[in-house]
Amino acid sequence: MIQHENTVIMSKAELDRYLNQVATTAAQEAVRQMTVRTSQKSELWDSQQCADYLKISKYTWSQVWSNRKDAPPAAVMGDGPRAKRRWNAADVMGFAEQRANRK
Repeated sequence: MIQHENTVIMSKAELDRYLNQVATTAAQEAVRQMTVRTSQKSELWDSQQCADYLKISKYTWSQVWSNRKDAPPAAVMGDGPRAKRRWNAADVMGFAEQRANRK
């Protein structure tokens, strides 16, 4: 048990599990950000990559921002309900810059 001023905070095993979970989450976020930063501008990005670049949730990108009139157009890969939408990375970057510079 780990104690502070005669108060038990958590067991060592619980602390180890918690620290492992925090480290794993931080590592996953770092990898996701590195992936976005090192992507080529000519790549097609999925909703998650667009959201990561803009630092918003996937839901916010796919349900709100990607449906705006000034949003970059999506390329649709496939037919039917399972079709996947992809966006040109350079267009998404330009969209972000345009939104940041508006007055």
